Amino acid sequence: MRWPVVMAVGLVGMMGRLAAESGMPWQVFQSEGATASIEATNVPGAFRVSGQGPTNSYVGVYQTRPVEPGKSYRAVLRTQVIQPGGGRGQWSLEWKDAGGGEIRRVWGPDWSLAAAEDRPQAQVVTGTAPPQAATAHLVVTFFPEPTPATNGVFVIFDATWETE
Repeated sequence: MRWPVVMAVGLVGMMGRLAAESGMPWQVFQSEGATASIEATNVPGAFRVSGQGPTNSYVGVYQTRPVEPGKSYRAVLRTQVIQPGGGRGQWSLEWKDAGGGEIRRVWGPDWSLAAAEDRPQAQVVTGTAPPQAATAHLVVTFFPEPTPATNGVFVIFDATWETE
């Protein structure tokens, strides 16, 4: 079964929900001292991700999806670096229990923002929902360099979430 993961079109408040065309919205998060920049693009549904913060800071977006324990899932994210610079992105799954507590995390690909890309790249992460899992957070994290002027920028085009 395939579910489209909602595509964001704008930001309502720094830590608020991204407005969504359909389905579940993306949520914005950031570490202490970091600032996220999430902007709509001229591509319907796509949005730019950048940020700044002190050393070891992070910013990002996530979306919650229902899961069944023991089932395997595959999440595919299409990203494109549009402004080369410092920092890196990472795609991951966080398995959550019914109360929202993290059970386990599966780290997916890590990509550099050092060079611009001429087309979107697929980032894939897979995993099996552990016992007690009720939901999964599909997480896109940007780890910026401490100097904002040198950070790269990437676009999230879309994502898919499916059982294997």
